[in-house]
Amino acid sequence: MTRQATALFLTLLAFGLGVRAVEFGFVNFDDSAYFYQNPHVLGGLTLENFLWSFEIHGPSMWIPLTWLSHQTMVSLFGTEAGPHHLLNVLLHAANAGLLFVVLSRILSYGVSTPDDGANRIAGLAALLFVVHPTHVESYVWITERKDVLALFFSLLTMLSWLRWRSSGKRLFYGFAVAACALAVMAKPLAVTLPCVLIMLDVWPVRVVRKDSVTAALPGYLPFFGAAILASWMTVLCQKSIGAIGSAEAYPLLERVPNVLTAYGIYLKRLFWPFDLAVFYPYPAQPDWLAASLSLSVLLALLCLAWWQRRVLPQLLWGLLFFLGTLVPMIGIVQAGAAHTADRYAYLPFIGLYLALSSVVYRIFHDKVLLRRLILTGFIICLAVLHWRQVGYWRNSERLMARSAEVVPGSWLAHNNLGLAYKAQGRLLEARQAYQRSIEAKPDYVQAINNLAILDAEAGQLELARKALRRALELQPDNATSQHNLGKVLLSLGETAAAEVAFSRAVELSPDYTMALYDYAWLLLQEQRAAEAVELLQRCVRLTPDFVNGWINLVSCNI
Repeated sequence: MTRQATALFLTLLAFGLGVRAVEFGFVNFDDSAYFYQNPHVLGGLTLENFLWSFEIHGPSMWIPLTWLSHQTMVSLFGTEAGPHHLLNVLLHAANAGLLFVVLSRILSYGVSTPDDGANRIAGLAALLFVVHPTHVESYVWITERKDVLALFFSLLTMLSWLRWRSSGKRLFYGFAVAACALAVMAKPLAVTLPCVLIMLDVWPVRVVRKDSVTAALPGYLPFFGAAILASWMTVLCQKSIGAIGSAEAYPLLERVPNVLTAYGIYLKRLFWPFDLAVFYPYPAQPDWLAASLSLSVLLALLCLAWWQRRVLPQLLWGLLFFLGTLVPMIGIVQAGAAHTADRYAYLPFIGLYLALSSVVYRIFHDKVLLRRLILTGFIICLAVLHWRQVGYWRNSERLMARSAEVVPGSWLAHNNLGLAYKAQGRLLEARQAYQRSIEAKPDYVQAINNLAILDAEAGQLELARKALRRALELQPDNATSQHNLGKVLLSLGETAAAEVAFSRAVELSPDYTMALYDYAWLLLQEQRAAEAVELLQRCVRLTPDFVNGWINLVSCNI
């Protein structure tokens, strides 16, 4: 099979495995913040939203290119989930074909007539990328548009770099710089790209040697500049929402074993991709035994790779690629509450696929039938698991029920399962799910909030007020808690206290549409129409299709 045919086959296979995601809806984990409750996305691509994309804000990282892609898609296709899923699947499929091209070029670099082995190894590595179920999260989840975009431009960076090194044409160098900038603007976790380029120059290009490091250094500067800028902007974004864990919350003596354990978990997940979940909580206590075992395995693999570096350089290269590209997500600087995540493996596992494929080809080089039997069985098993994993993302209930099943202590999964139940009117099951979430994590403010809302809707206002006061003790700057407290206080007839809560919610989150609307409604009841109009105007500007906001605004102007 030719290179072009192999790339096309991989692209079509990836598309076929994931295309049913087009029928899926949004899920209630981050899709609201990234899409269906984000006014800067729902408003489409406007000048105001364009500028907002480059500013420092939540919900997580500095990802201007990803925001622009969401806004453009909304302007072109609206806010239904289907087209947005389709773009993710198409990008993932393109990544599969492009990955084969990049790996094939790496393995055959400098060879005038590449042997068939390079294409076979590259094809197997790319096939593992296509069928491995760990990568489902990266393309079936609309929130992870940033993953598929970042990998697409990362692969283009590597391909352009290799073309520049082989041809000497500065045009390809310019393409590499541009692609790298786009990659880190899609997801800053691609900041390891400059190091990947250095690795490419060590092998297979072999341009970086002891006597040529100084001469090669200027070529890397634009890439490091883009990486440093994206890292700095992301730190500012993370700090703005309090997402970076402090040394008190995550002590160094806990981070070290947890980092080692995380590497071991990813290695295990490569060969045993069962019981995958959308969220793996940070462990309450470090597991020193697991950390020691992980360290031993990693050292053994590195020693083996070093021993075989002359006959099988891609083994060492692949392991170092895996270890290095995981650094931003491994927990040295803890951001968020997840210990590991399937989406974090989208780029790093490429190194393991290359290493594994090279070892398999070398061991079974002369045993073609045995190699095909083993690989066929392994690939089919992975493809079946992949297909099943895609199905869990059909809706929030299936996704969160599965996550709560495989990770019983996942307070986030229980909470979001409760949200899914509530959306269906299954209030008793929702209450039980929220309670399980709070049992798993007593200080989880979101679950406390959600349980308080159920209490308020059931008429248990004092119980709801008590819960919301507790939530605000835990997290005083939580705009959602302030807003919910305001609604409860308003129902209790405590208008002045409700106004204070609404005002604080709007102060904490100026783009919080429902807080603006409820605050405006209270002001209208107080006959303070001028102040209410200002809030309602902000409401409809943020969410143009908010019908109630328009109705109240029109009534104020009559």
